[in-house]
Amino acid sequence: MITRHANPNPTQNTEVHPFDYLIKVHRKVLTARLRSKTLRLRLVCQAFNSALLRLRFGTSCLGAAICAHATHAQKAFNEILADDGKWKWSIARETQSLKVELTPGTFLQDNSLFFEDYQVYYKWPVDSPETELSIRQTRETAAMERTAEKMGAFLGAGTLARAVEKMPKLQALSVILPEDWANVVVRESSFDDPWGYSEHYKRKLNMRLELLERVRESVAGMFRCAPGGKSLTNLTYLKLTLPCAYDFVAVEENLPDEVAGQLRHVYLEYIDGTGEGGNAKDQHPSLHAPLSNIQDLYPNDEHQSVLWKIVSRCNSLYSLGLAGTQRIEPPTSSWSGPGLKNVYMQRVAMHSEQLVKMMAREAEAVDFGDVKLVSGSWEEVFSALLGSERLINLSIKNLTYDEDGPSSSRASPNYNPPHTKGMIWTTDISDKARLRELISAVQARGGSALNPDDTCSTDDGPVEWDDDSDNDMGWVQPMD
Repeated sequence: MITRHANPNPTQNTEVHPFDYLIKVHRKVLTARLRSKTLRLRLVCQAFNSALLRLRFGTSCLGAAICAHATHAQKAFNEILADDGKWKWSIARETQSLKVELTPGTFLQDNSLFFEDYQVYYKWPVDSPETELSIRQTRETAAMERTAEKMGAFLGAGTLARAVEKMPKLQALSVILPEDWANVVVRESSFDDPWGYSEHYKRKLNMRLELLERVRESVAGMFRCAPGGKSLTNLTYLKLTLPCAYDFVAVEENLPDEVAGQLRHVYLEYIDGTGEGGNAKDQHPSLHAPLSNIQDLYPNDEHQSVLWKIVSRCNSLYSLGLAGTQRIEPPTSSWSGPGLKNVYMQRVAMHSEQLVKMMAREAEAVDFGDVKLVSGSWEEVFSALLGSERLINLSIKNLTYDEDGPSSSRASPNYNPPHTKGMIWTTDISDKARLRELISAVQARGGSALNPDDTCSTDDGPVEWDDDSDNDMGWVQPMD
């Protein structure tokens, strides 16, 4: 289950990522989701299983999911790929959707498989290493090390590349890492006063570099086998949530032009939010935030431009999703691709001219969260969206201006970002007026056009705006 981003429509299934929700606004789109019901079989013989599976699924869309961290899932997946072509029908040859989950959807900040050591939030003074806390920590660390070793061996065997080769009908490919990596604040107590905190700081995260390298090579390997073969010839949907921006360098280097040119829906995200400016929910911005050991080697700020390089090669896109930790800077060149019908952006900086060129006049769904304009105005963007009569989904939160850019005169500061949120932070009345028009237009055609966290939103019609509360801070509500 993907839980990192809130669903833009609270009435929808929360297991649906907001990017997938956007591209389904006007059509039924193939995504990498499993059926609600699964079929469990005991292996009698390959011929029997092949016949029964064909009877059960027929020619319908098959979706396969592999939990790369789970030993039983690794074994089952290898059995599926072991088909030698002897039978006329097999799961692998009929699979149209493949989803690879690198870790469980349930994530605790202090015990990811990718972390070298297990840590706790509070380091209480102890008299002996044989305390209950020490025993539990040692046991869980050992278990996670074993799981990480098995996952590394599974990925190192080239399983993902072999899977792509065995699935000629594959249309949707997802590699998911549903975690948030950020610096955890550690509070150390003193022996003189165990209930008082003598020091607190942001802990440096140390990752399993070898395991991260296995992930990087495995993902790149899925595209490396494509040229000249039958793999990925039908791929139109690609979603990659990877540890850091550098991981996309290998993807870009191995992505064939033929595959990039046929993609219709692309979502790219990196999750390592350690370091300065990497965590939008930072409750202690005054404390120094050290980079993780992987970002010490490959900082996000130095490699994030490769995401735009990948996007620029996808010249048949309908939908684009981008999400970062350290903010994704604007592309260095103007948009030359087709107009996008669905746009999802989180923690991205753009020029208004680029956004306007990027979105088609037939735009259908837009989801902007923490998007900063470097130049131009939000009024220009909203005016362009008003020209689309098919726009029925508009989700916005924390739209801002670069306080050091050409449009800094429109910027309205958010002095406490983790605790206050607004739809737009602007001092310009025209921005707000055009946003009102856009929201009213979308609602008039029966669409959804409010920040999903806005408690004032209704489905009964346009929102009644209170001009008296419309101040320089934008529309702001306290965090729950």
